[in-house]
Amino acid sequence: MRKILTAIVALVSLLSTVPLVMPATSDVTASVEVQTWCSLQLSTSSISFGSMIPDQIVDGINVQDVTASQTAAANVDAVLDVFGNDWQTSSGFLVGQTHWSTTLTAYSSMNPLLSSATTPHVDSALLPTESDTVHFALQVPAHQAVASYTQTITFEVSCG
Repeated sequence: MRKILTAIVALVSLLSTVPLVMPATSDVTASVEVQTWCSLQLSTSSISFGSMIPDQIVDGINVQDVTASQTAAANVDAVLDVFGNDWQTSSGFLVGQTHWSTTLTAYSSMNPLLSSATTPHVDSALLPTESDTVHFALQVPAHQAVASYTQTITFEVSCG
């Protein structure tokens, strides 16, 4: 028994002089920069004013609507603009014959469509998941040639 006790005392004394080995550690710092992100969804990809005659105005109940909205994934308010190009065919007519408004009103009270994004904005603070309905009306110029015409209307969101 004495030999066992002597061996235990010797082992304890040996262990107290041997340094304990600890695992080495080192830290890494992770980072991420979340960018502002806005998005756009439209309720339709085309609008049609149907058949018209020169100098006719399509407004009132015949106004064409497009709803523009940000998706829920967007994380900032956005500025929403609308602009377009001239009506195209062999003898087109000007972009400004198309008018737009966010309120249902007469053609003469609407904003003429312009060829680039500018004020007035459709919405200067479109929130994520929010939407705006844009009403479009058209007046075909007097003496306009008989033809089928097309126009591209562009909606644009800019992150706020």
